[in-house]
Amino acid sequence: MDRNAKGLYWTGWFAAVLAVGGVLGTYAWCLWGSPAFGLLADQSHHVHFAEEFDRAWRDSDFPPRWAAGANGGRGSVAFVVYPPLFAFLTACWMRLGVSGPEALRLAVFTATVGIVLSVLYLARTWLSWRRSLFAAALVLLLPGVTFVALGRGMLPNYAALGWAALLLGAGQRALLGRRAVFNSALTAVAAAGLALTHTLTAYLLILLLLVISPLLGRALGLRRMAWAGVSALAAASLTCWYWLPLMQAGSYTRLNYLVESHLYLDSVIGASVQAAGGEFQQDWIFLNDVGRYIVIGQSLLAFLLTLALRGNKTRNQTIERPTRGADGQHTPPVDVLFLRALPWVAAFALLAATEFGGRLLLELPGAALIQFSWRWQILIALWCALALASLPWEKKSLPPAILALVTLALFSPLLAASNIQPSDQRRDLPAVLSRLEFEKLPTLDRAAYLGNLLEQRPNGVDTRYYLPAAFGRAEIVSGEASVVSTN
Repeated sequence: MDRNAKGLYWTGWFAAVLAVGGVLGTYAWCLWGSPAFGLLADQSHHVHFAEEFDRAWRDSDFPPRWAAGANGGRGSVAFVVYPPLFAFLTACWMRLGVSGPEALRLAVFTATVGIVLSVLYLARTWLSWRRSLFAAALVLLLPGVTFVALGRGMLPNYAALGWAALLLGAGQRALLGRRAVFNSALTAVAAAGLALTHTLTAYLLILLLLVISPLLGRALGLRRMAWAGVSALAAASLTCWYWLPLMQAGSYTRLNYLVESHLYLDSVIGASVQAAGGEFQQDWIFLNDVGRYIVIGQSLLAFLLTLALRGNKTRNQTIERPTRGADGQHTPPVDVLFLRALPWVAAFALLAATEFGGRLLLELPGAALIQFSWRWQILIALWCALALASLPWEKKSLPPAILALVTLALFSPLLAASNIQPSDQRRDLPAVLSRLEFEKLPTLDRAAYLGNLLEQRPNGVDTRYYLPAAFGRAEIVSGEASVVSTN
């Protein structure tokens, strides 16, 4: 290696490490620099879940099913309805003496580091260490990730991205015959972790894998695909203690409220929704507009990256000349298996974000619980980041590659800036309750503000004036009563 080549080699390493460090530093600044973290969007619910999990754990109820402080202190089946793994991670930090909001910050940062490591494991299947580091940094910058993590506070959804990347990385190695038994076991563990962190993300990934299964089956054959079936059965057996009670929860709780409050078709491209009244509906009209912007931007990015990768002459030759796997069977290079799936998954997610595709999707069991057509984009961001890190930078592929980078430059910083602006209080908290006052409240008093989740209430109760969950914890001691007016 001559001096110039050696200099470029170490410059590339320095830039890759700097990129990962810079992104982790940016996320740390978003977590600890915001004066209202723990109160914004869905973050408050996760503080409450963690505190309820910690209380149950200290009472030797593990794994917990019942959140005693929810619904104004009347309790709910929170950990039957919601996957418990992210609350467990946050509660682990609380066991070290950290407060709920601070523990949530640490849990999110731990999940961020986990995503970086998982994407590295996935990317290293076919990329160099330097390109893999760039992929790990890029995935955290794409708008499909920043909107979910920083904008909406859907923190289990964000943490599940790490399990999804680990599942795909281990699954690829198993399918290609690379330490098949070990990686099949790791795939099963990752799938179980994904389901116990965010069930909807697991559902979305299953649908995307079904979409690309013809591509994988044709490339690998039924014998290799059988390993995927074994891993799926193992993951189902590891998580049956959670999903079997969950399947019954719909019969005695108001889980359908999740569908009633956020109709999937209200978030698709071209949907015309009029606010029925109130700030909640108006806010979600705006947020779904942002989500549509993300769907269009990341779809454009994915298709430009597809053009850039298809323009690589060397890569097209490798598709025609597959390599020989460890068991003697011919297998295509692993980048072909993953990157050729990019237009498939991007097109499917784009179709699912249209009214026609949304109506077809809603025919599937459980699809209505997805709620938002832009929820797919956190997984599409993973594919896009790996494709960006795989760009060949050859003359023929430069035009679409440059357009892809321009698209990324236009979309990501704008959304990231809009997602990290701090706000000092939530609208559904009393106006005089600042963040510091909120953190000083006793846990059960905070629960009166945060544990008011309609989908966990028993069937048949009023969705608005449910007295046991009202501020002040009003309840009917004897006889009958009705709500005449509210202040």
